[in-house]
Amino acid sequence: MKILWQNISTKEIPGVPDAAAMWSGLRRHIKGLLFQDTEVDFAHIKKASYFVASKYMELLNNVYILDELIRNEEKGYDAAIIGCFNDPGLWEARESLSIPVIGVGEAGMMTACLMGRNFGVVTVRKKLIPFVEENVRRYGLESRLIHGTPIRSCELDEKLYPQMFIEPEKIAIPPFEEQAKKLVEDGAEVVVVGCASLGPALSLADYRVVPGSRVPVLNATAAAVKLAEALGHLRQTLGLSTSKALKYQRLPGPILNGIRHSLGFTKEEE
Repeated sequence: MKILWQNISTKEIPGVPDAAAMWSGLRRHIKGLLFQDTEVDFAHIKKASYFVASKYMELLNNVYILDELIRNEEKGYDAAIIGCFNDPGLWEARESLSIPVIGVGEAGMMTACLMGRNFGVVTVRKKLIPFVEENVRRYGLESRLIHGTPIRSCELDEKLYPQMFIEPEKIAIPPFEEQAKKLVEDGAEVVVVGCASLGPALSLADYRVVPGSRVPVLNATAAAVKLAEALGHLRQTLGLSTSKALKYQRLPGPILNGIRHSLGFTKEEE
């Protein structure tokens, strides 16, 4: 089994010192989840807008995410994961690739529906709350959210992302826990971690249940990885993958490649 984890940024992130510590923690967590015969490769994009809390910047960023995914599919992956809870470019990727493409946010919220009657989400920035709300509607999961304020923000500064893997008890857990407890008070049976980096940091710190409750803390990144393995296995054994009947129907290869070439996105040898 060979899975691609597609990051939504370059290796170096402006304003985020020591991003390598974050990538190292993420890789360590993901590799610890895998079955023995599964491999995960981590890819970065060549150019990035770095700010997915803006629809315009996300639109620009998605161009490079999709380009990297299309290029990497040729390397024989069984499934791909877009490494961001916002699921940027997810539907476009499913249209463009033949292998299963998993979104961290969708995987986390879908898994939460299997674990409890309802759920709430803790994201990392207030500006992201409308993004999550929009995806909940796209996925048809409104009825599974708790009433009141189902999506909250722990306001975690992205400059601290690498540090939260080093000092999770100081950086990650306190702000997350404050919001998670409020969701539990409002009736949440599952709390989904609404960030593809925060979830692994919490899991590496063995933070699995909201204190004082029996409510599981669901790391959406872990859910996405295990779902990628499952869908990749279905593709290997039964030949099942993304439906190309209508919504995700791909353009004919010559048209797709011709347009990509005209925009400068094809390899030189192509």
